[in-house]
Amino acid sequence: GGATAGAAAAGASAATFRPVLIVESSTQSEGPTGCSGLYVPHTRVENGEPTWIMTGGSATNVSACTRYVLYSMSTAAGNRWAITHEDMVSAGRNFFCTEPHGGKLPHTLAWGKLIH
Repeated sequence: GGATAGAAAAGASAATFRPVLIVESSTQSEGPTGCSGLYVPHTRVENGEPTWIMTGGSATNVSACTRYVLYSMSTAAGNRWAITHEDMVSAGRNFFCTEPHGGKLPHTLAWGKLIH
């Protein structure tokens, strides 16, 4: 279960290669289906890693402060990729996250359940 993230291409590290990502939420219980869609590279940096911002999909008609962002979240186990509302990144609240990524791109990792 959870979300999956796919990329248009695979290659170098996140620092040098930033693909457009497609995120698909598999069930409503694991997060809002509104976070499914196309994520493009964003200028924001979180925890030393790049971020992606949702474009298109069902969230385009809401205000900019509620757009979804895919970012690197700091946890005790290590940084994890996560998806949340753009204005909730600093609070560390998210809908989906990966195992600790160790610098790997989001689409190369397994995504899991809702974590707050």
